[in-house]
Amino acid sequence: MKISIVLRAARSGLGISQADLASELGVSQSTITRCERGAGSFPANILLRAISFFRAHDIDITGVLEDNPTVVFRSQMFETLEKNRETSPD
Repeated sequence: MKISIVLRAARSGLGISQADLASELGVSQSTITRCERGAGSFPANILLRAISFFRAHDIDITGVLEDNPTVVFRSQMFETLEKNRETSPD
């Protein structure tokens, strides 16, 4: 259950859809949906890809491997999101 909460929080914080995350991790959207609902297991190799993906976007989810998981959003992530928002067409 903890992995599902952390994964959903990180994905939402980055502002991407389940389909986008699935594409980045090389899995189906239904895999992400099941994992976020806590309805399926999250294979270790995919979890490692997710950790790397989020770390590249200044989000640290490594706490998911511990007893007390947290999601850490670094300030650079917010700066990047703001720049993307300013340059994207409405």
